[in-house]
Amino acid sequence: MWPILSEADNFLIPLGYLCLAAALRESMPDVEIKLIDCPVQKMGWGSLEALMREWQPDMVCAGDEAIYVHESAKLFRTAKRANPECITVGGGFTLPHVPEWSLGPGGCDYLVFGEGEITFTELVTTLRYGGDLSTVAGLRYLDKDGSVLDTGFRPLIKNLDDLPLPAYDLMPRISHRKGASLFQNSFNIEKGRGCIDTCSFCAIWTQMGAWKNGKPRPRYRVKSPERVVREMEILHRQYGYDNFMFVDGTFNIDPVWNNEWADQVISKKWKDIAWYGFFRADSYEREHKMGVFKKLVQTGLHWYLIGVERETAEDYAFLSKHNYDTNSMHAMFESLRVDYPQVVRHATFIIGLPDDTREKLDRLFDYAVSLRPDFIAFQTISPEPGTPLWNQAIAEGWLEDKGMDELKEFYWWQPVMKTNHLSMQEMLEVANTMNRNVFSAYVRWDTVRSLVSRSRARRGYYQFMVAVGAKTMAQHMYDSMRGKTSFSHLNVIKDMVKPHWYDL
Repeated sequence: MWPILSEADNFLIPLGYLCLAAALRESMPDVEIKLIDCPVQKMGWGSLEALMREWQPDMVCAGDEAIYVHESAKLFRTAKRANPECITVGGGFTLPHVPEWSLGPGGCDYLVFGEGEITFTELVTTLRYGGDLSTVAGLRYLDKDGSVLDTGFRPLIKNLDDLPLPAYDLMPRISHRKGASLFQNSFNIEKGRGCIDTCSFCAIWTQMGAWKNGKPRPRYRVKSPERVVREMEILHRQYGYDNFMFVDGTFNIDPVWNNEWADQVISKKWKDIAWYGFFRADSYEREHKMGVFKKLVQTGLHWYLIGVERETAEDYAFLSKHNYDTNSMHAMFESLRVDYPQVVRHATFIIGLPDDTREKLDRLFDYAVSLRPDFIAFQTISPEPGTPLWNQAIAEGWLEDKGMDELKEFYWWQPVMKTNHLSMQEMLEVANTMNRNVFSAYVRWDTVRSLVSRSRARRGYYQFMVAVGAKTMAQHMYDSMRGKTSFSHLNVIKDMVKPHWYDL
């Protein structure tokens, strides 16, 4: 319901809903399923409640990351007002990891923990036809005495090709959303699930990993190249999408798979296909030398996102991110710049670690600029529930002022975790300064050339950033003239924004 910074930010199709709907429809074809994407349909809370009163749904489901859990809770309360008998089910990256809150103030009747297709289908089947819910693995709900009952972890699906195709037909199109100018006519797609690393701040490997004795272990599974190409072909030919957003935590783990998939995509001879992916730095050199990365670019790879995160070995150890160092990072970015200039290089960095000081973050800024990516984002660390860092932050008292009532601030821009040397307000000012200085660092000849690049992605990105910069500066000058801010202090860290239709 609530976009992060603007309606254009909320461009990602919630692919999990499409997968759950497809699995339920295959198992129970007589069940009527409807999906609502409020940002796409510009549907506010008033309209949504009226729709629910008309439809009288038997079950309402939602699953979000930490930033949206309060919106999910509001959805569940709305559903109960519209139909007191409605069953509410929560899932996703956050709700199942804070069951006391989710099943209490959060308004959930049931939580689906981990991979959801089979668990959700068995939950609906059991509620409809009767049976013992305690035998359905992957659930969390309140027992008769009010305590949380956990039915245990469900084993991961071994063959992802066994899953039905996502229910693409149930989602409204987003291809003509003018606000999402960076990723026009795009659709989410997954190659696989999980990850091979154990980054303490990341929820991907804990959500899609294997749990044993209450602890997650990294697992990585992929669909076959043929299955992924088939999904792309349906989205492209049947629905007209030409930009694919691969939601995998990291795309370049298996060069053999990537090579086979690239050959199949190239053989299709699709025109103007483009895609975006998240990559690991330690796998780049291998794929580059094998010629696999060149093939990926030929398939339409136009946006390479890499979580560089930090610079020092000590910081990588704190984050539990492995096989990263400055030498290989410099080599990777230089190779991307020289050998694949058409690909946009997007680097993200995490700030706000416990030992961060102004001097340490100044050095991190200089290091980030030295890599010469096209896009740099400095994001304050926000531990997601269910991650090792969340557990550590709770144990150390780093989040003592940021309980569930304030999880709405967990969106990577506002600091939520205490540091040893900087207050939260000081950390916010440092984050704003670092991200503001990124703009001045890119006033250079490369930027001018990119504005007229032959690469659609590069040209579009730089034109978008210039437009955003101009709009931000104009708004800042307007606010300065009205006395709302100082002209010398441009704030590029924005708060959550309610769209005009939010309450309608």
